[in-house]
Amino acid sequence: MVCVLAAVLAVAVGVGYTATRPFLDDGSTYAANGYTLTHLNGETGQADATARQPIATGQEKVQVIPSPDGQVIVHNRNTDTVQSFDGATLTPNAPPVSIPRGSAFDSVEVGVTRSGGYVVNRKTDSVETIGTPQRGPTRIAIPDGILAQAEASGSVQVPVDDSVWVLTKKNSVAEVTGGRVARTVPFDGSPVGLTVADGHPVVVVADGRAYAVDGRAPRQLGKLSLAGSNGSNVVLGSWRGAGRYVVAVDKVKGNVAILDPRVGTERAVQLTGPTPTDLDSPATLGSWIYVPDRNDHNERGGQRQGGDARPRLWRINLSTGLAEGRPFDVPGQHGPFDLWVDGGRVWAGQQYDQRTLVVDADGHERDADKGARSEVVDSESRTGTEGPRGAQPTPSAPPPVAPSAPAAPPTAVPRPPADAAPPARRVTVPSFPKGTLHQQACDRLEQSGLRCQPLPAGDQDGLAADEVINTSPRAGALVPEGSPVTVSYVGPLRTPNVLGQPVDSACDYLRQAGLLCTTKQPSGTLALSPEQLGQVSGQSPRAGASVAKGSTVTLTYYDSIALPSFIGQPQGTACATLATYGLKCDPKEGGTAVGTGQAPGTVGAQDPPPSTVVKAGSTVTVTYYSGQNTVGDYVNPVPQTYQDACAKVRAAGFTCTPVEGVTAAGTGQQSGTVYAQSLGPGTKAKIGSTIDITYYSPNNTLSTSYVGWDINAACADISAHGFTCNPVPDLFPVANQVGAQDTPVGKQPIGSPVTLRYSPWQPVEYTLYQHNTLDVWALRKTPDGPPDGYGRRSVPIGRAYAPPGSENLPGARNINGFYCTAGKGRCNGLDVNHFYSYSQIGSYSPADSGPWNGPNLIARFMPCGLGRGERPVWRTWTAGTPRYYNLTTTQPAGSTNELLGCVW
Repeated sequence: MVCVLAAVLAVAVGVGYTATRPFLDDGSTYAANGYTLTHLNGETGQADATARQPIATGQEKVQVIPSPDGQVIVHNRNTDTVQSFDGATLTPNAPPVSIPRGSAFDSVEVGVTRSGGYVVNRKTDSVETIGTPQRGPTRIAIPDGILAQAEASGSVQVPVDDSVWVLTKKNSVAEVTGGRVARTVPFDGSPVGLTVADGHPVVVVADGRAYAVDGRAPRQLGKLSLAGSNGSNVVLGSWRGAGRYVVAVDKVKGNVAILDPRVGTERAVQLTGPTPTDLDSPATLGSWIYVPDRNDHNERGGQRQGGDARPRLWRINLSTGLAEGRPFDVPGQHGPFDLWVDGGRVWAGQQYDQRTLVVDADGHERDADKGARSEVVDSESRTGTEGPRGAQPTPSAPPPVAPSAPAAPPTAVPRPPADAAPPARRVTVPSFPKGTLHQQACDRLEQSGLRCQPLPAGDQDGLAADEVINTSPRAGALVPEGSPVTVSYVGPLRTPNVLGQPVDSACDYLRQAGLLCTTKQPSGTLALSPEQLGQVSGQSPRAGASVAKGSTVTLTYYDSIALPSFIGQPQGTACATLATYGLKCDPKEGGTAVGTGQAPGTVGAQDPPPSTVVKAGSTVTVTYYSGQNTVGDYVNPVPQTYQDACAKVRAAGFTCTPVEGVTAAGTGQQSGTVYAQSLGPGTKAKIGSTIDITYYSPNNTLSTSYVGWDINAACADISAHGFTCNPVPDLFPVANQVGAQDTPVGKQPIGSPVTLRYSPWQPVEYTLYQHNTLDVWALRKTPDGPPDGYGRRSVPIGRAYAPPGSENLPGARNINGFYCTAGKGRCNGLDVNHFYSYSQIGSYSPADSGPWNGPNLIARFMPCGLGRGERPVWRTWTAGTPRYYNLTTTQPAGSTNELLGCVW
């Protein structure tokens, strides 16, 4: 079985790293362990994968940043090289890339967006994406330059989603996304730095104003009271642990300012206990803010002597608004350490220490072991004063109080894996006979798997000091393993610490201690979160004060909170959120969701409005957009254009589909006028439903070809269909009959011209007649018959056009006749002769010839090449004398011919 698992693991994780445990997505992270990159399992607290590729040598410092796209970015701060690793195999995606940085050690910052890593380089005033196997690097210049680190005590860049926001040298913030500078947002004031709050990039200026800068213009969220005191001492919340709030820390004085961007309220917290002196950018997870402190301190507030000085992690409980008095130890030596949030946990540690502090979302902390290596130190054995690793912060149940001060929190019970939590084993609370000391009782409870909460309850008749009075739950009760059991014992009665506890539970606890609880009085201070409502915010006497049994303890609690905005949220989500606030939700259906950004079921208004302070139990009315609307009358009053009708349909929240209907021709209506709608007026329909709006068409159908029609009848029919007749004279065999139609059959705009071609000229038959005794031919209109002395033979030539009446014939070829009757062979060797020519012969008088008569216009032939059935006619003649002329429709050979034109 072990061999099989090892084989499967080798296949699953590849050969880029060695693994000691299965690689799981279990709220884990990646960290630098000396010279290597390591994957830390959040549940086991052990390293389960180590990259083979070294990431550092000597004492080089590296920064490891997991990316949401599955890559791990490693930045060597000494060499300023950046390398991307595949998070699944821990193998490099490409060789390290050097970043030009000049002499400034901190001239570059490395970060990750949702789609990969990037480098902000103040030397080159550019942002460069880190290449992966799927995409190469891209360098984007920042035109206004990038603010130098010395000019802002906080970060000059933060990532939000797929954008990088960068502070420029010109009091503006540049957004880089999609390989370009998408926009630049100017702001007023000297910048302290950039941070991320509630998912928005936020710039804080020296006077404490905080602006969200991802809108059209900077939006002021509120003002931080400490940011303006001394800007050089202020650090802002780290983008690697961003939460809802804008957090600023005075790294010398230990003041922490917390601004809620949703309502603009601020709370100031002072870190107490060992004096902090070198704080850094805080991180937020759940209800806790974690402030890193680079130096350790002894109980008197001074730094520890010798080589055991260690960094620490301060904690602020957002539920109580108070700082925990005892910070967590961070493994390692005094000086900087990495703090980040990943996998739903807070991680804090140093590269060259084997241990890393890991804190769960509920505030429980422990060490994670990155694995032993020759170049790292194991800080497992240290001289911390707060007890063993694994101690909890203040528990949800009221903590016990020791004889001298409020007691330390009880020991944590190991958390089960997040993905498999079996039902807890139930344990019987043991009974303790008279004379049992409270420590003995606590030891037995711990052995039974229960948590002991010792409670000094003053004197008790018949019992000596430290003897158990009773337990709660009582002896014999069956409770889940790990449950707290309060052990009341004879001891100096001191006021228990009930800060942050539900006020009813706190009063019960006080009564159990033999004290009285006054009427619960509101504190007047706003709760920072819904969880704080009903929790104790103050007590008098204070926690740990010596009191007599039966004394009264007055509690104040949070009973008011500023309402967030529910606008744009689904109504169900808004009501569920109100329930977490201890408020009542009154949902009401409102107007129709017809505007931009409006959706059915989303909240459009709330009463009271956002930022209003309300008490627990108040009712908030959320008005949501309706999912239906009433269909209007989009036809009447007539006329309604379909454009106007569709505008009304869309204004009502519906979808409009214009439908072209019947032609407007012959209806007396303008085209585009609506005459029908698919949903009747008064109908209730869902928002987004489609309504067809049918209108009179500006077109009509030209349904027939008019070729062969009488031109007048065709034009009359065209006009009846709403079109314009455009008759164009042309050459066709039949007069006044449509010979061609330019406009095709089909849908055409009303009023558009329909071009018809026809012939207004009537063609006439022409015949060639032969002389009765000579081979001489005369051309005449057939109806006129042959001239005198002709008619021995006749040859039809075809139909042509007779003058007069054909003067405008397009391309007309005028055929002129010449004849001679001089006799005695003087007509080109004949007594009588005729010929016909298209040539523009002014007169014809050849030498040795009698007088010729002409030119005489005898006919008009058409041009050839029309392709309409016309045929050509040639004049021919013989060489020499006598010269014989003729006409033929067959193309002659030789050169003694002339093309006269074409006839039908």
